[in-house]
Amino acid sequence: MKKRDKVKSSLILQFTWIIFVSFLISMLIALFATAVMRWAGIDFRAFNTLLIMVLGFAVSLILGTFFAVLFFRRSVDLADDLKGALKRISKGDYSVRIENKSSNKDGLISDVIENFNKMVEELNSVAILRNDFISNFSHEFKTPIVSIKGYAELIKDGKNLTEKQKQEYLQIIIDESKRLSNLATSTLLMSKLDSQTTLQETEIFSVNEQIKQCVLILDNELKAKNLEVKIKLGKMRVNASMDMLQQVWINILTNAIKYTKEGGQIKISSTQMEKEYVVSISDNGIGMNEETLKHIFDKYYQGDNSHSTSGNGLGLSIAKRIVELSGGKIVVNSVEGKGTTFSVRLPKLEEDYFPARP
Repeated sequence: MKKRDKVKSSLILQFTWIIFVSFLISMLIALFATAVMRWAGIDFRAFNTLLIMVLGFAVSLILGTFFAVLFFRRSVDLADDLKGALKRISKGDYSVRIENKSSNKDGLISDVIENFNKMVEELNSVAILRNDFISNFSHEFKTPIVSIKGYAELIKDGKNLTEKQKQEYLQIIIDESKRLSNLATSTLLMSKLDSQTTLQETEIFSVNEQIKQCVLILDNELKAKNLEVKIKLGKMRVNASMDMLQQVWINILTNAIKYTKEGGQIKISSTQMEKEYVVSISDNGIGMNEETLKHIFDKYYQGDNSHSTSGNGLGLSIAKRIVELSGGKIVVNSVEGKGTTFSVRLPKLEEDYFPARP
């Protein structure tokens, strides 16, 4: 049954109950009056039948009105509370809440109040995310622009600069320009993913082969830090967006390379469950503290600044969103100073379901 139909049925039921109670009380009063007249020896037949009917109707009407006023007074109070609350919300105040004064916690009024408070909480969360996004986005864009401007001015005005200094400054400008371009691309991708409910252009492909290709793509970065990669993957077939899922592995592996010390190790393994695959990517890098773990998937969050390197803080946010749109889940476990493990759970193809191994 639709919500609107439930509300309508509830109102009809309560109206019917008020009329029934009013009629029942009127009948009891009539029976009581009859008993009193008989006890007093009054000839009941002497009364005009029509008059009795009119009196009974009048009593029912008065009682019904009384009970209806009691019932609808709560509704009017709720309407006034909602009006005031909506006025505050329209001015940007999302701290407003409506107190549930109803004795029936499962009734219609309680449902309205509960859903309204939930709505305000969601609006408050959205407002916080929007403000954080604007603040972080502005900061991330402003930093490389200021850097580019500063070094460009040094090159322009620096008559005494050596050729080596000029080349160093130009390289910084190139790197910061690349960073700015990557940030814009990542921001647009994140915005696109946030507006989607499912991934487009899905296909069936082998995840284990895709991960191996991603390792090859990052070969130069791995060699630059002399990192060892151990791969132990079983066969895994999924129905997902190949390009998007590749972005997930690239982002997680890039994060592992970034925070693993030179000469470290990265392990990639998989586990086959009854209805899903679990891909684990582990490193023996610097790890994360509890505070960083709480925000690791937040947009633009880059963890401990003392270990911060180049990046825009969107890689893991994008990875998490892609995995969710693929029907999966991503979790992270980490011990500070010992390393981090990202586990990606992806649904198997239905035709590949089989009982989980003991």
